[in-house]
Amino acid sequence: MNNKLASVLRGVLVVVLGILIAVCGIGTTINIYFGVVSIIAGVLLLLLAFYCTAKRLPLALEGFLLGPILITVAIAIFMEKLSFGVLVGLLIFVLMGLGFGLILLGVVSLVRKSLFYGVGEIVIGALLVLFTALYLGIPDFAKAFWIIVGILIALLGVAIIVFAFIDKPRKKA
Repeated sequence: MNNKLASVLRGVLVVVLGILIAVCGIGTTINIYFGVVSIIAGVLLLLLAFYCTAKRLPLALEGFLLGPILITVAIAIFMEKLSFGVLVGLLIFVLMGLGFGLILLGVVSLVRKSLFYGVGEIVIGALLVLFTALYLGIPDFAKAFWIIVGILIALLGVAIIVFAFIDKPRKKA
C-alpha cells in the first residue's frame, strides 16, 4: 500500500509540475520550484539547527549558516531579484536526454512483454525528442514548446497514477 501511495503522490507532483510549466512558462516555473524548495529546505535546516542546539548535538552550525542562505535565496527569487531561468538552455538538453531515455526504457519494457508501458514510454520519449529538436531548430517555437512539454509532463503524472492502480505485484526471482 505504501508503494501505491508513494506512486500516487509522485504522480500528483508531476501533474502539478506539468500544469505549472504549461500555464506559467518555464522561467516562472523554475523560479517557483527553486523558491519553494529553498524556503522549505532553509526552514527545515534552521529547525534542525535549533533542535541540535537544544539537544547539544554537533550538527547545528551548518543549519544556522545554510538555512538563512536558502531562505534569502528564496526571498530574492520571489522578489524577482534572482532568476534560475538561465537554466532553460540546459533544461532543453535534459528534456531531450529524458526523451531518449524514455525511448530506451520503452524498448526494454517491450522486450519484457509489457506492451502498454513500452508503447507509452516510447511515444512520450519520441515526442520529447521531436519537440526539443523543433525548439532548437525553430526560434519562435519556444512558447508552444513549453505548453506542449507541460501537457506531456502532466500526462506522464497521470500515467504514473494510473500505473499505481493497474500495476500487478511483481514476483521476486
